[in-house]
Amino acid sequence: MGRIEGLSRAIRQGDYFPKINYYFLFGMGYASSIFYPDLFLYPAALFRVVGFTITQSYILYMILINFLTFVSSYYSFLYGSKNKIKSLFFAVIYGLASYRLCDVIVRGALGETLAFLFLPVVILGIIQIVQGDYRKFFFLGIGMAGIFYAHLLSTVIFSMFIGLYFLLNIRKLVNEKQRISYFLLSIALTIILVSPVLFPLLEQLMYQRLNVQTKPIFYLQNSASSLFEYINISINNTGFNNLGIFIFSSIGYLILCLKKITTTSKQMLIIGSIFLFVTTDSFPHALFHNTLLNTIQFTWRYFMIISTVICWALADSLDQLLPKKSVKFVSIIVFLFMIIQSISYQMNAKEEKKFLHKDFENPNPAALGNGKEYLPINMDFDRFINNPHNMRAGSKKIKLTNLKRGYDFIRLDYDAPEETTLTFPLTFYKGYTVNSTGDPLVRGLQNSKENVGLSEVVVKGKGQLAISYTGTKIQKIAKIPAVVLIVVSSVLFLRKRQLLEEKNNMRS
Repeated sequence: MGRIEGLSRAIRQGDYFPKINYYFLFGMGYASSIFYPDLFLYPAALFRVVGFTITQSYILYMILINFLTFVSSYYSFLYGSKNKIKSLFFAVIYGLASYRLCDVIVRGALGETLAFLFLPVVILGIIQIVQGDYRKFFFLGIGMAGIFYAHLLSTVIFSMFIGLYFLLNIRKLVNEKQRISYFLLSIALTIILVSPVLFPLLEQLMYQRLNVQTKPIFYLQNSASSLFEYINISINNTGFNNLGIFIFSSIGYLILCLKKITTTSKQMLIIGSIFLFVTTDSFPHALFHNTLLNTIQFTWRYFMIISTVICWALADSLDQLLPKKSVKFVSIIVFLFMIIQSISYQMNAKEEKKFLHKDFENPNPAALGNGKEYLPINMDFDRFINNPHNMRAGSKKIKLTNLKRGYDFIRLDYDAPEETTLTFPLTFYKGYTVNSTGDPLVRGLQNSKENVGLSEVVVKGKGQLAISYTGTKIQKIAKIPAVVLIVVSSVLFLRKRQLLEEKNNMRS
């Protein structure tokens, strides 16, 4: 909510692509826009700009995301199957999957909710590369880029799915090496599309140490539960980690009908079963606490993979599992069951934890998440948050006048008879620029040693200072590959359509 509010305020100020969110920390700023891409937040922010409250903007945005998820899942499945009934079946059971509803209704996990929008595109893309028309590699590239912009952790999670799917099809890939080449093209496409975010993110992580690079606050082993606990949660249809009785039942049914289902469905079932085991406390998660895997934080996040692949497997083998005459009837029964289950889940969620709209109307600018991951390490958060507008000077002899603070800048006049530090109430990130007139700065912008985490300069003499965030060269350059690719692709696509229309006109 804070990110949406901050983006809407930036847009009102004419800062259409902000890197620092100045709503956070009461104006000191937080680099949420560097580490959590804002691309998909613009609809919600625009709702806010045109006059809706923050809560109304969020609700309208969630309705939009839900609608688009059904559309995305339907057309992704339809492209591969050419079967409207199976595609509609997949869209309904996937869109109403219990864990996706967890993200929407209980957790408010906007990143994962957005990722669900692109997961079917990724499934379509990887199937095309491995088993279908590998020249359609762009589905995988675009799908993974979409997940990256939605939720970075989901990118890591679904990369595991891709790796496992490749292992299951290694013989085919070895025999048809061109498929591997097109997979590499899809990786290149993803990197180009996400370059405006990926390289600035890496730049900040390499420039200074942040909390996210220190000891993690969540460990996978602590979030894992037994398989029986997950089943019990699903039966009760409650909780924030509800895989859903429909998914558990589908896994059992697919295992019983293993000989009937398609090869793709078998592979999806294997992948879903493996990741179901990985979510449990029977898996040795502690061995991976000091690895990239621990960034996932919660084992039940793998429910994303399980929900997607099991729904895909069930829809893909619908013809094999049911007689043709009963497909429509059974589909209607399943639709009704999923709707009733989703309504029941929402009612249970309201009983457990209910919030009023007014509770969300004023997001807390100090709420950065449990780990405050993207603050500089050793920053005294509690001290600074109590005085978020204070200028701090290393000497009492310095005089500060004509202080002016705007949306994203601070300007002042100073008179320092001796060399002294001048610390601005702005969280220190690479990309800030200091402009000075009068006596030159002794030292330019740096992370304060005494007030760690804040932006500091060393001055002496008289002059004027103005500090603002203008960005880095990498932030500017990183946009170029993606923009060029999108423009060139759009021109080629339009040209191809024009030629096709001319050809059809000549025939007619």
